[in-house]
Formats: sequence, structure tokens, C-alpha cells
Amino acid sequence: MTDALYLGLNCSANECAGGGSAGRLNRWLTHNRMAKPSRQERAKLRELIEGSLRRQGFRIRNGQIVLSKKVTKDKLRCLHRLSVQHRVEEARARLGPYEDRLLGRIASGSEVEPAKIAPRLIEVLPDSEDELLFRYASLHWSIPTSSGYGRRLRFLVEDAHNGKLIGLFGLCDPVFSVAARDAWIGWDLNARKARLRNVMEAFILGAVPPYSMLLGGKLAAMLCASDEVRRAFQRKYGEGESLIMGTSASATARPVIVVDLSARGNQGTFWSEELQRRILGKLLSALVVQATASLSSGQSANVLVLLDEAHRHAPSGRLDEDSEADRLRSLLRRAVRETRKYGIGWFFISQTLGGIDNEILQQLRILVFGFGLAMGTEFDRLKDFAGGDKRSLELYQSFRDPQSFPRRDLQQFPFMAVGPVSPLAFSGKPLFFTAFIDPAEFLRVNQLCVQ
Repeated sequence: MTDALYLGLNCSANECAGGGSAGRLNRWLTHNRMAKPSRQERAKLRELIEGSLRRQGFRIRNGQIVLSKKVTKDKLRCLHRLSVQHRVEEARARLGPYEDRLLGRIASGSEVEPAKIAPRLIEVLPDSEDELLFRYASLHWSIPTSSGYGRRLRFLVEDAHNGKLIGLFGLCDPVFSVAARDAWIGWDLNARKARLRNVMEAFILGAVPPYSMLLGGKLAAMLCASDEVRRAFQRKYGEGESLIMGTSASATARPVIVVDLSARGNQGTFWSEELQRRILGKLLSALVVQATASLSSGQSANVLVLLDEAHRHAPSGRLDEDSEADRLRSLLRRAVRETRKYGIGWFFISQTLGGIDNEILQQLRILVFGFGLAMGTEFDRLKDFAGGDKRSLELYQSFRDPQSFPRRDLQQFPFMAVGPVSPLAFSGKPLFFTAFIDPAEFLRVNQLCVQ
């Protein structure tokens, strides 16, 4: 799960830094993402895309992207060099401080004794050093790799003899329609829908030197079908739901549990904010304990906790020491900082940037901003979160007040998101989107039920 905050209403070094045609293309997309482009803008966009492709080594003939008839591995590496450089630059701030430690888990030639190699599988868990090593080693592939989609399992292959990394692989849900695969297996559309949920494909697989020179890649490929991988899949997804093209492999929908702590939802009882905080603290503590127990058995909690009016539960500023409010905020600080590895995500909703505890804000990876923060100190803080990107801030300021639309069915709710909210967020620039306006439609599309 990924922690998030919603706030709203009441490459070469030159390419990676935004220079060159790739940088111009990214700035154009950032500025024009929400508007329907004119003919001139479409022509400009095409020009920028073609320029970026040519700089990377692709050819364009008669409007088609073409490759040389003799495509060697070296030529393919050259074509993807800019993308690989960009990924390295993006990861530098996160992985750089750990590089020396991670390099200590990669063998030099003198540390490998072929006759004593003893491979063992390590399942990669979130927020662990193994995850950092997996990401670090992945950056050294000569062609950019995917992060996988849908159900995912990641493994390191380690040499138990010396504790060094042999290789790695990651498995994920397969692409739904692949003609060559389906023809080879003999699947038609109905067969594919019925059976594809039993298939996973490797989104990354290989070995690192010096083991790559000792058939380490072949070893990693064979381990994909090992009993250890089957058991890991069963632990993580054996009781879960698989959705393919709107069909479900289970009749049980994923539940959304709503706890109403408002006075309106608890009429006829003695109710106060102190009691609300105490109950909420008990619920969250029980959730953390249960998730911790699940992790010890190899299962992830896979829970997202959403707190509305979060400034009431985790306010900024001073609180009376050892009060219920202070204890609840301390619990939330610790939970947001420590429970990602248990599979618990945290989603805070507030109307202001200054209302939520800063220590919690710093732990959140994704921030989503709706209309209403375009003035005064709130906008100054928004600039910091958006990295001061002028184009993005101008686009945010152009948001229309959703309440200004003449009819509800015409309303639009635009948002600006910062952080790894999408595979398209690789540039580090904010992304913009328009949200659902009908809760029932949101629940239907996401196969959710409310309890």
C-alpha cells in the first residue's frame, strides 16, 4: 500500500534535467495536459515526439517508427540508453545513500567458488534492504525494465555460501492479449479469460556479474517455477480475488469498512471528542497488532486506512502532553512511519496544508491537491510540494471551482498529484487528473462493496 495525502476544497544529465527535445516534450505535456489541443498544438506535439525519438536513435519514415533490418543487442542498448540514464538519475536520491552497503552484497570474482555455490531464494518485502538491492540491481539492466502490474512477486537469488547476490526475478500478471502466446497455447478469447489468472510472467529476470558468467541467468529462470515461488504465491494471493476484464475469480468483493465516529452517527450515546480519539486509537492499535501477526506468517495486511478530517486526528502545533489527542497523534506518527512493511497504507484527507502534523506529512509519498489552495500561505506551501514547477502551478491555478458549474452532472473535480502515483510520474513533475463524481460509479468500476 502507498501512503497518501489528499488536500483540497475547504537520460543524459541534460535530458533528465528537462533539457533537449525530451525536456521540451515533458514541459509541453505538463502545460497542455488538461486542454483539448488545437491543430497547431497537435502538430507541435508530433514534432516534439518525433524529435525525441530521433535523438534516441529511432528512425521515422512515412509516419512510422522503424528500426534497422539488422538489429543487434548493442543497437537495442543504444536505443534505450537515454531511458536507462533517466531511470538512474531518478533513483539516485533514494538509493545513493545506500550504495556502499548494497555493493557489499554483490560479489567480486575472487569471492565466488563455483563448486560451492548454494542458491537460495529470498522473497522481497516492501521497505526492506532486499527491496533496495532489488531496485539497485535492476538499474544496471541495459534495457529499462518494468515494475510489473497487478499481482506481483519479487525474489532475490543469493549464494548461501558467501551471502552475495546471484540474480533476481520479478513475476506479475501477464498482458491480456498477446497473439503469439495465445496462438502457441491454442487459446481463444473465452479460454484466455478463464485461464489467464493462473499465469504470471517475468517482468525482470537475470543474473549479476560474476554469476552472469556462470549461467546464473539460467538458474534464475528455472527458479521461477520452484515450489518456493508457488508457496509464496499461495500465501499472498491464494485467498484473494483476481479481476480480468471485469470478471472476477471470486464472488467475494473487496470490502470497504466505514467507521462513523461523528456525533450524528452515534445519537443517543454519551459522545465527546476525547471518546472519539480513544476509540480510534484502540481501533488503529488493534489493526497494527493484527497486521504484525499476519506478517510473521508471510501474509500482507493489504489494507488502506483513510482518515477524513485528518487535521482533527493529527493536528499540527502543540498538544497537551499525555492527552488523548497527543496519544492519538503519536500513534499515527509511529504507524505511518513503521507499518508500510505490514501492508498498511495511510490516506489523510484535510482542507488545509497547515492543519496536518508536519512529521506525518514528511512520511507520505503521494500528495493530491484539489481546488482551493491557490492563495496566500497555502499556495506558498503548495509551491514547495510541487518543487516550484511554474507550469504546473499555473495549471493548478486554472482549476475551476467545482461548485461554479450550473448542474451537478456537469461538474468536474480536477486534481494535481505529486509522487509515484502512476508509471507516468517518472519525470518527477506533478500529474493532473479529473476524479469520479458519482460514488456508486467509483465503487462499481473498482469492484468494491461498502459494509
